[in-house]
Amino acid sequence: MLIDDCSTDARIFPYLRSVANTHPNVTLIVQKENLGFVRTANVGLSLNADHDVVLLNSDVEVTEGWLRRLTLTAYEKPDCASAIPLSNEASIYSLFWEHIGMIKQKIGPKNFARIIAKHSLKLRPEIPTSVGFCMFLKRDVLKTIGVFDTSYAGHVQKGQTTDPRNEAMLSARFPEYQPLIEAYLQQDRSRLAIRNQYCRVLIKALTVGRKRVAHLLHLNPFSNIGGTQRNVQDLMTQSGDDYCSLAIFPELDQERLTVLEYADGLQCCSHFPLAPESGERGLREVFGEILKKYSVDLLHVHHCMHTSFGLIEVAKKLHIPVVFSVHDYYALSPNFNLLQRDGTYHGIPKDEEYYDEFLSLSYGVWRRPIRQALSQTDGIVAPSRSALALFDQVYGDIGGPRFVIEHGTDPLWIRKPEYQKGSTGPICFLGSTQRNVKGKQLAEQVALELARRGQEVVFLGTEEHHWPVLQGQPGIHFRGLYRPDQLSEKLQQIHPRLVCLLSNWPETFGYTLSEAWAAGIPAYVTDVGALGERMRREQCGRLAPTEDPVHMAEDICAFLVSEDYQKALHRIQLLRLPTCRTMWQSYQRLYDSLLEKTFSHLAPTVPQ
Repeated sequence: MLIDDCSTDARIFPYLRSVANTHPNVTLIVQKENLGFVRTANVGLSLNADHDVVLLNSDVEVTEGWLRRLTLTAYEKPDCASAIPLSNEASIYSLFWEHIGMIKQKIGPKNFARIIAKHSLKLRPEIPTSVGFCMFLKRDVLKTIGVFDTSYAGHVQKGQTTDPRNEAMLSARFPEYQPLIEAYLQQDRSRLAIRNQYCRVLIKALTVGRKRVAHLLHLNPFSNIGGTQRNVQDLMTQSGDDYCSLAIFPELDQERLTVLEYADGLQCCSHFPLAPESGERGLREVFGEILKKYSVDLLHVHHCMHTSFGLIEVAKKLHIPVVFSVHDYYALSPNFNLLQRDGTYHGIPKDEEYYDEFLSLSYGVWRRPIRQALSQTDGIVAPSRSALALFDQVYGDIGGPRFVIEHGTDPLWIRKPEYQKGSTGPICFLGSTQRNVKGKQLAEQVALELARRGQEVVFLGTEEHHWPVLQGQPGIHFRGLYRPDQLSEKLQQIHPRLVCLLSNWPETFGYTLSEAWAAGIPAYVTDVGALGERMRREQCGRLAPTEDPVHMAEDICAFLVSEDYQKALHRIQLLRLPTCRTMWQSYQRLYDSLLEKTFSHLAPTVPQ
């Protein structure tokens, strides 16, 4: 049954008439006035009194077998009044709304429908309300309850999807309605299970013929983002049509390894329990089964915290090439940032030094199994020359060829007229500066000295309660935390003229420095690790000549009014940082060469 609700679109009636004329089982009803959705739906519901009814919006795309499956579902339970399908646009019952364009392009609606039908979990959750886009209603229910309540049939205004008066009326007449919706959203687990099931099947369909890279790390790469997680996430999301990615990481509270599969924006997780009593042996067995189950072609080891460097040996026994990344210095020391307990930089400990004097455990003992595992790697990558140089002070004689591939950073689109004219904006301490590894004590003292000299100071990426000494200090402000996708907007609001990064350990890269430069902001950094290396190379800011907070504050103030500051602004406009895409292309060449068993077309990079 087709109903023309007195549409103002002149194309509607001729189209509906042509459909009715060519399909004998189609009835066309043309209304003389526009009654709105509810009253028009009631017209249709009141006809054909012996039939069940499906309300179907005009923009819904259906596929073969949809009505039969919907009917069978509705009659699985005698007391079921109404049934609806999940869809990409079904309000609180939506799935894949953000991926539907990709699914249509790469899978196709018909194949997608077949996948849904074939791999359905047959879950039938009881829902608190239906959605009218595709609503099955049993005739017995309509006879008992009646059609829709027309008191909710207000006229929808332009730009609105519902009459705003309806929500107030609904809450007044049925105060339990909204709590039922909220309880359902909090308690229902079926949609997550359904999504995970279909993601798994879709990923399998999308990745046929692709090479499979497994990334081993210590945390979920799509959870709270640290530098290692961010790099893995970028590699997984950029991998294109030639590769597909999965991440393997431990979940200690669950005593299991989790495998996160990713392809074309879709992701799903599978879990593999670990028996605590089986220790390293059990971990190796489970990891080996994962590599075989997922037909892994290449293993990229990013971090072995809470797992084991011995998993490299598991991959090699299966003849899987292994890449190892130097994200920090965990291979050199359990103190992965090489800091002592008081927060001062320790440097690389000697083999004979103890990291646990109570247990008489030396760094040499720590490194022995790591050395054995790393000796079997096919390539070692670091995001900076300085990081690779430190790593090679201990392991320079083992492992595969070395490569320096900088992490990618996409541009932050920020209007920068203030910078070009000599901004009077604040000095910004950017990132998780409340952590000792980010130089908290030094940042605190420098901020106070800058404020005493009349400079406005802003902390972005941290919260005020971490800084009791700075609370209430005039000229010092806190702008809270941010997600990576919020940074452009936050910096746009603040318009800092300088970003300070006062790390006290040799960071291997420094995403925050890249973000400052990507936003067109000069940086002031301590001369340590990748921060010093990159500043020395690009000269888009200034290296701190001292670690004395008073002299450092004086140096910052002098730099801001100097010709060197203007030169730094100019150099930033010319700077071309590696993007996430160009970074992936470098890794793809490395992966390709390993899988082809040759390094002939790659020039290994060594620290100068």
